[in-house]
Amino acid sequence: MKNSLTLPTIYVSVFFGFAALNITIPVIPLYATDLGASISEVGLITGVFSYVAAIFLLPCGMLSDRYGRRNFLIGSLVVAVIVPVLYPLATTPTQLIIIRAIHGLTGAALIPTANAAVVDLAPPEQRGKVLGWHTGFGQFGLMAGPTIGGYLLHNFGYNISFWGSSAVSLIGLILLLSQYRNLPHKQSPLPSTGSSWDWLKRKLILVAMLASMFLAFSGATIGAYIPLYIIGFGLTEINAGFIISAFYAGSASIRLLTGSLSDKFGRKPMIITGLIVCAAAIASVSQLHTLTPLIIVSLISGLGLGIAQPSAHATAADHAPPTSRGLAMSLTSGMFQVGSAVGMTAMGFIAEVSSFETMFISCGFIIFLSMFLIAGLMRTSKS
Repeated sequence: MKNSLTLPTIYVSVFFGFAALNITIPVIPLYATDLGASISEVGLITGVFSYVAAIFLLPCGMLSDRYGRRNFLIGSLVVAVIVPVLYPLATTPTQLIIIRAIHGLTGAALIPTANAAVVDLAPPEQRGKVLGWHTGFGQFGLMAGPTIGGYLLHNFGYNISFWGSSAVSLIGLILLLSQYRNLPHKQSPLPSTGSSWDWLKRKLILVAMLASMFLAFSGATIGAYIPLYIIGFGLTEINAGFIISAFYAGSASIRLLTGSLSDKFGRKPMIITGLIVCAAAIASVSQLHTLTPLIIVSLISGLGLGIAQPSAHATAADHAPPTSRGLAMSLTSGMFQVGSAVGMTAMGFIAEVSSFETMFISCGFIIFLSMFLIAGLMRTSKS
């Protein structure tokens, strides 16, 4: 690494990038409702970001392996600056879906490229620790975003909320540009032994992908439906921002510790523990109707994500060759986006045909069942 500031700059830039993305989280469901969207349509509108991100994560990761991380990191934040100013132009749910889909390109380029960039810069024996720092900063950004968004919406309205997202993205972009020459470009090809795609056949790669997908259900359900769920109990948009932010606070606060523990004791125990915590916490939301308990269980659900996700990413990095790290990170990040999108859409359908309480219980049950599938794959996998 040419400059000792490069890794910290990526961490902080990702903080601002993720904060900007999540400023819109408590805003979009209410904005969509005001445009005439139904509950299930709200799920689609909030989830289309993740659908687009999931579709384009794989090509973005592969292209960053070939053409370098630097331009994808810069380009993702350029899109993040431009797109939020388009939201106020939407007058129908369909137009909002289109703009939200374009916004999803930001996640597709930023998430796997940033993950691969920090892995490129990290010594192999510290991957879990470095990914813990990196994803921790990202989660702190995701934590800050909903609180900022809820505050801006409550006090200034929709337009200022969306413009605020653009302004925060611009800060991250300026920071990245300050280290442009030192950002990772691309890996030099290494001598090949066997097929360059053999690593994709390993069961632990599948474990990393499935764990990422099911872990996304809890955060997606909280982010998409807490703003609508709590209205019936007399809580406000600011309260929704606090609850959503608590999820990301829990996730961010534990990642450095759990990333380091996974380097020392292995990835598998962390993944299983995180899934169990997420399942129990999200199911318990169905029994809570006041602010403080909702903040606590949201925080606990975030702890589950923070326990497991760095290990899932590190598992993929452990079993992918350096020339395919962008692809490996895009697979795990892509499956996380798939989980977010499917979770939002499926849970919205359940809430519409039944209730929000049934939705939260169903979400926890699905995550709990996934733990048995993932544990079984781990037992049969080779080191």
